[in-house]
Amino acid sequence: MKPRIPNVDLSDWCNWRGAVRHHNSDPLPEDLVEAECHMEIAAMYNEGRITLRPDEPRGPPGPKEVESAVFHLVEAARQDLPEALLALARLCSGEKSDFLPQVKGFERESLRGLLARAATLGARHAMASLADLVLRDSTSSVEELQLASDHLEAFAEDILEERRLKAAKAQEESEEEEEEEEEEEEEMDQEHNRLHRRNFGWDAHGYDASSALRRAAELFEGPLAQVPDAASQASILRKRSEAAKAS
Repeated sequence: MKPRIPNVDLSDWCNWRGAVRHHNSDPLPEDLVEAECHMEIAAMYNEGRITLRPDEPRGPPGPKEVESAVFHLVEAARQDLPEALLALARLCSGEKSDFLPQVKGFERESLRGLLARAATLGARHAMASLADLVLRDSTSSVEELQLASDHLEAFAEDILEERRLKAAKAQEESEEEEEEEEEEEEEMDQEHNRLHRRNFGWDAHGYDASSALRRAAELFEGPLAQVPDAASQASILRKRSEAAKAS
């Protein structure tokens, strides 16, 4: 069943294989300002803070407001705003959502494509969720299982990198400097849309760094055992899992 998303072509996101992860640490890149505005407008329509009804400036969104909210959401997603990609993926999942609950449907390839794109932008929960979707699908190919392993590794590395950064910050900065930086970060967050950093129901599926690496190792010991250097990959992942657990 195709998602009942008015006037939206989701074919752009049907090819989710081969996405390569990268990380953008800039809190508000200039090229995302327009996307942030689109996301904020979508949120305002969803919350009933604005309407297209002249006699009712506020109120629950009707069909026209929902369509407008989806338009702005898609524009934000096309401009690579991670929370927009996650929100649109939730609308394609067929599962209940408190964001634009009027939009229902399921589109497997678009769902995975949206999560894959969010993962390339460093959205940690997108990595775990996409891997989980692939691993729960009995028809997943070897290529897709390898991608799931890659996303599990990226998920674990993201957690470990966060730990390293926090440790370095704690070592190098005084309490006073940390407080000042926290205040600056809080000010910067005010520049974002109200849905910034929301995961829209996508979660870690019980993984931490160690268990994600262990699950990736299990893939190379099981369904991926025939790929080149599988035994070596599994051994490396096992060692990394143990190191992550000890850290």
